[in-house]
Amino acid sequence: MIEIDNPSGNILHVVIPQKLNTGDFDEIKSMVDTLIKEHGKIRILLDATNFQGWQGLESAEEHLKFVYSHHEFVQCIGLLSSDDNKWQHWIATVVKPFIEPEIKMFNADEEFEAWKWIKAFEGG
Repeated sequence: MIEIDNPSGNILHVVIPQKLNTGDFDEIKSMVDTLIKEHGKIRILLDATNFQGWQGLESAEEHLKFVYSHHEFVQCIGLLSSDDNKWQHWIATVVKPFIEPEIKMFNADEEFEAWKWIKAFEGG
């Protein structure tokens, strides 16, 4: 299950589980949509340090649909990743030209720096 909270304003903190399952995005959609309605654009600190992939093709497809339907309402994404998940850096680099938000990668031990970047972000 995805963990999500709204520590302040238009900022979301999202913790991705080891495996994403079908239905995971249904659980967070209402909070995301509410913040978008309130603020227009949101900022996301995405903790993917434990993320290893999708439970199956259907859950990967659901993830892509969620990103596609929401990316234009996201200013920036600070992505925390572990050294074991170098593939996440590769995927973030590949998708950057196709999605709206600015993405910045941070190693798991740089969470403080990631929070500073998210809070100070003025781009977009």
